[in-house]
Amino acid sequence: MTLGKTLLISLMLVLLSACTSSHIILGDARPPIHHTEVKVYTDKPAQFETIDIVDASSKYSFSFTEQHKMDKALERLKQEAGKLGANGILLTSITDNESITTTSGDDGILFSTSESYKSLQATAIYVITP
Repeated sequence: MTLGKTLLISLMLVLLSACTSSHIILGDARPPIHHTEVKVYTDKPAQFETIDIVDASSKYSFSFTEQHKMDKALERLKQEAGKLGANGILLTSITDNESITTTSGDDGILFSTSESYKSLQATAIYVITP
């Protein structure tokens, strides 16, 4: 396999796995809402219902600054919560990570890349307003 094909396949794998998020349903999902309507909480609101636990990261986002990595991870977290009808997320964990990938071409030359990214975990909630 040529170096060009190796790079092309690597790029395709990165793009296919670009959306790194997950969730674990704990309560009742609601009709989806747009992620821009999901509010971030660091303290528990007065009244809310737990919907699920969501995870997301900035991995494969091509973000370079720490703030852009946090923004991308939060955006993905809010998208996951919004799909489940949560109008809020209660942040529970922020982690700094690094991944290192090594590949070799037909000529035996090794290529190594590293990426630092943010991982977030939150409880997706539905805030009840009186």
